[in-house]
Amino acid sequence: MLRMGNGGALRQVNTNDYDSENGLSLNGYHMPLEIIGEILQKLNPQDLLTTRLPNIYVSEWVAARSDCGACYAMTVKILCKGDRFVEKSITHREEQWLGSAWSKKEIIIEDYPDDVETIVFEHCAQDTQFWKGHYGMKMAGAVVKVLLDNVKL
Repeated sequence: MLRMGNGGALRQVNTNDYDSENGLSLNGYHMPLEIIGEILQKLNPQDLLTTRLPNIYVSEWVAARSDCGACYAMTVKILCKGDRFVEKSITHREEQWLGSAWSKKEIIIEDYPDDVETIVFEHCAQDTQFWKGHYGMKMAGAVVKVLLDNVKL
């Protein structure tokens, strides 16, 4: 299932046990895939991402239920010409009964080739009890930013 999001982002959703009414995965991983391609075209990536090489910043807020542990993973890939890519990933795990405070997960990519074509943002989460229903990590406020503070315009 593919859905168009705001700003031209393409969203691919795993259709296995997917509840299209409320957007929750009913069993297993819920793993939207955000492809930021059209947005880059608007920024003129031939100049911005291939000449000036700004840092790429990605973040998201996550929290587990207090009565069920959960694990989370986030990956950012910068796809380049010739099937080359730069990839950074982080994982996070919260154990059962340890609370449900929100925490911010962040990735910054500072060094990448000068022939960028696409930035791919992937994230997934699952509860550690494998309960039926949506008991995995809550995810909110995901952002992908091209940081211009290190760029001389």
